[in-house]
This record gives sequence, structure tokens and C-alpha cells, in this order.
Amino acid sequence: MLALVALLHALPTPQAISRASCVTFRASQGRGDQHASLRGQRLEGRCKWFDAGKGYGFLSSEALDCDVFVHASKILPNNPAILLPEDLVSFSLMYDYGRDKLFAEEVELLGVRQVFKCFSMSQPFASLLMKNYKTIESRNSDIFMQSRGYFALHVGRKPWRNSKYRDIMERQGLTASQISDLCRLPGHFAPGDVVGIVEVGETWQATYEERGKPDIEAAVVAAREDMGKYLTPILRTHWLKQPLAVPGKPGIWNISIPRQLLPTELE
Repeated sequence: MLALVALLHALPTPQAISRASCVTFRASQGRGDQHASLRGQRLEGRCKWFDAGKGYGFLSSEALDCDVFVHASKILPNNPAILLPEDLVSFSLMYDYGRDKLFAEEVELLGVRQVFKCFSMSQPFASLLMKNYKTIESRNSDIFMQSRGYFALHVGRKPWRNSKYRDIMERQGLTASQISDLCRLPGHFAPGDVVGIVEVGETWQATYEERGKPDIEAAVVAAREDMGKYLTPILRTHWLKQPLAVPGKPGIWNISIPRQLLPTELE
């Protein structure tokens, strides 16, 4: 009899069972239940990333503790067809119970974009240019001949094919450590990103003899045999506040940059 009483005291009470069930239920709740009060509401946020080729990406919002899926088909008419990282947007928060996934509908661009002409450059020359060590860009084509002013600089994914530039930098008295520092992009920038805005001057076609001058080789950071015949001075450089990951293209193309990414001095 005493053993039976002890066993009954050891069993959980109905209240305890209820509390345990409630905890289990909360633990099994999906994102839709956690954000039930926000479903269907208009929220503001930013685009974290967007794959233009596949037509989808993710948004973030201070009102949420997780990211929100967004598809290009959910962007409202009279808005850009694709989003860019750091774009400011508003959206209606929806929930897919089958996939336990938050997604955005009626997405509207809030922030302002600014259009720049853009060109791509391989590493390490993109870093050398942005750090004002490389002050002349050389090309075999005259793409800059009719253009002056501000351009966006994109870093190509493929690095330069040889290391002759290091010989030129060493001739200027730089140490191996200094060369490495100049050739390295800041930590949050990487190949495949638009990293800055540069101001280009007036392009000229240099003669073979001119391209072989030590001061020209030093400014281009390239030997004459690796240098294009069209030379363009780089007047100023400005880093973006955050990188903008976009596919590169040959030549010069137009790119829209969210204004909040622009350097303060260019806003």
C-alpha cells in the first residue's frame, strides 16, 4: 500500500502535463505561428541578396528575427524587375504553411538608386587603383575616349595573369609587405563586387615610346608589353559604404546603385 501511494505521488499532475504539452507545442511552432501578429502587414526592410538570373532572393526587417523569401514575380509593377543588395523596400509579409517559410508579396522599392557607367578591372589592379597607387588605366580599346566623369568600378573574378606588376612596385622601393597590403581589397569587398566610384580624366593614345617611360609604367603599374595604347588618368577614387555584388560585363555598361551605398561625399 505504501509503495502504491509513493508511485501515485511520483506521477505528474494534470497541471504539469498541461504545462509540458504547452511547451512542446510552442517548440513545434513554425515561423508563421511565431509571427502571426505580423502576417499580412506591410513591413519595411532591406534586400540582403538577390539572384537576378534565378529571380529570387531574401529580405531582412528589424521587425523579424529571420529572413523573408522574395521572388521577382512579387515585385509590384512600375518598380525595378530585380532587387539589389541594400535596396530599401516595403512588402506584405505572408506565410507558406506547407514549407514553413515566410515570403514577401507586393514588394515596393522605397530607396533611391543612382545610375553610373561601370567598368570591370582584375585584381590586383582594382585595389591598386582604389588605393590611389595606380593613377592611369590602360586599355587596348578606346572605351574611355569619349567619356569623362564618374564611373563605378567592378572587380573581375579572374585575377591578372602574371606578376610583372610586382617588379615595377619593387623598383619604386616598396617592400613585399607594402605590396601585399596595396594589392589586397578591404575585408568586406571581394571579386565580383562593385567596390567604388572613380573619376576619370581625358583619355589619350600613347605612343610606343611614351608607354615605355618609367613614370608611365609606374603610374599604370604595368610594363610596356602589358599596357594598352589608350591611357586614362584616374583623378579621384571613393569607396562604396558596402560592396554591391553584380555580374561583370565587357566594356562599359550602366548600373544602378542604391543611394545609401554611395560615399558620403557623393550623396
